[in-house]
Order: sequence, then structure tokens, then C-alpha cells
Amino acid sequence: MATPSATLPSRVAAAAVRDFERQRNESGDLQLVKRLAWELLHASQSGLTFAAWAVGVMYSAAGERQVMVVSHLGAGYVPAGVTVPGFVRMLWSDPLIDDSFRQRWVGWMDPAAILVAYAELKAAEPAGWRLAAAATTWTEVEALMATAQHMGTEWATCSALTMPRTIEKEAAAARAEYVHRLAREFPELDDRVAQLKRTGRHQRAAQLITDALVEEARLVVIDPNRTPGDSRLPANIEAIWPAAAEGTVAPTERAKFAEAVQQQWLSIVPVQPGWTTERSVSDEVEYRARWLIARALEAVLGWITEGDSDEKPALPDIVYSAAHAHVDGRGTSWIAEILTEPEKKPY
Repeated sequence: MATPSATLPSRVAAAAVRDFERQRNESGDLQLVKRLAWELLHASQSGLTFAAWAVGVMYSAAGERQVMVVSHLGAGYVPAGVTVPGFVRMLWSDPLIDDSFRQRWVGWMDPAAILVAYAELKAAEPAGWRLAAAATTWTEVEALMATAQHMGTEWATCSALTMPRTIEKEAAAARAEYVHRLAREFPELDDRVAQLKRTGRHQRAAQLITDALVEEARLVVIDPNRTPGDSRLPANIEAIWPAAAEGTVAPTERAKFAEAVQQQWLSIVPVQPGWTTERSVSDEVEYRARWLIARALEAVLGWITEGDSDEKPALPDIVYSAAHAHVDGRGTSWIAEILTEPEKKPY
């Protein structure tokens, strides 16, 4: 009878052979979505905001190919510091998404479920899109298992535990292909931001947008456990804004505010859709209120900490926060209107 120590090497070797055979049989599409999912997971783990991701490759009946990316945050929000490949499409930016889809899936905990629901929408289009391959960094796989049976989708889970050691090096090598989150999702706004920076008018634009977000956050719906009129903004907000626009914030206040922003992020998790199948109107209102406040605080943070940009205020980050502040589908026309003033006047 063989001892465990004698059988261990053969078991390890057999497992390695099986893993090699499985990877050899994976399509190029599945290998691509796995790599992208791991890269996005690695990037978000390196920052202050965790995000679960799903990546998919879709083909039309005519052979057109699209690579889709979605996070579980808001309407596919990409955390600060995370860049995305220039060749991917952000799922929530598709005009095909209507209010019904948004109401059902915004902020859902399982990004793969969002991707599969989107694939079903695309399959109904005249182009006849099919989800060929998908990868998720979340633990739930029921949606992917179902679409594998329905569409023949290849799928994989990509956790931190299974992340290849080479993923950081591979991501660094491909960094030249990656772009700021604003450029990938809202290219028209990114073009205007770039022009404002070239003409030295970006600070005025950043102040106007931050003012608008903070003012709206002050008026956000108050939860039943608070006194009417009680602000849900950090206690030292008055010491931070609009003082940050003048560069007069004390280091101690900056640190306290940064901690408050992180706590606001954490407050979103308990009310995020997807924990249970039952959702009330009050749950939705509370989730959207906390989300709006978080985006406003993130915009303020862009004035006092280093963002994705080298300069402060980090206008691309502030505009991106504003573009994702409302998850009800109202769009970005209000931001475009605000940018009109600094575009016309020199500062």
C-alpha cells in the first residue's frame, strides 16, 4: 500500500496535467476575458475601493466582435486609479439600456448576472449578438451556468486566489493600451476636459461641478433615523469645501475627510441591491442617496489628494464622479451645460 507521501507527487502531477489540458483547450476569447478580469481585480485591490468585475466577448451574427466590461458598482462605475483597456466597451454606456434594465440591475452585487442580462438584450437585436466567453471575479456563477446552456458561452471564475503571479507584470506591459476611465466611458466629456486643461480653465470647471454635487448632497433624502435637516455629509465638510478650492485645507482636516469618504463607501455595501431578492422603494432610495453622497465626497477629495491626474484639482476624476452621481439614467447633459461657462470665459 502506497504511503500518502509517495502518492502526493503523482497527484500533484496529475492535477497539473489536467490544468494544462484545460487551459490548452480554452479559446482565445476565454483566455482574454480571464486576463482582463484578473487585471481589473488586481487594479481595484490596489486602491481603496473594492470592485467585482465581469468581462465578456460578444459576436454578432455577421462576426462583429465586442469586448464588454462591467463592475458591480452603481452603473458600472470604475474606481479611482483603475484604468481600462482602450479596446473594451463599458456595458452601461450602451444606449440600448433602458429604464427597465436600469431599475432592475443598477448596483447589483453580481456583475456576471448584469452581463448575462445585457447579453439577452443584445441577442434580441437584429444583429443577433451572442455572448461567446465570459469571466467573473465574483463568487456567484448561476447566471453564467445558465447562459452556457442557452448560448454555449465559455465561462470562468477569476478570484484573487487563482490569480496568476504574472498578472501584475502583464498588466504593466499592456499599460500603454489603457486609458483613463473618463476617456473610455465618456469620450466627449474627456475631450472637453482636455481642452479646458490646455486653456488653463480646468480649475473653474472643477469648482463649478464640485459645487453642484456638494449642494445636491446636502439636500439628499434624509433617512428616518436622523433629525430633519440633519446633514449626512462629514462633520468637517465646512473646513474642507469650498476651502479646498483656495488650497487652505489643513493636513489634519484632509486626513479626517479622507477617512470619512472611505466610511461613506462602506456605508453603501449594506444597502446594495443583490443581497436579497426582495427590494423595497425605501431600499432603492437609500442606496441612491448614499451613492450620490459618495460621488460628491469623491469630487471634493479630488481637490486635496492625488487622483489619476498629476495636478490638483483632478478634473477628469471629478467629472467622472459627477457623471456617475445619479444612477437613474438622467445622463450627463447637466455636466456639459456646466462646462459651457468656463469654456467661454478666461480665468
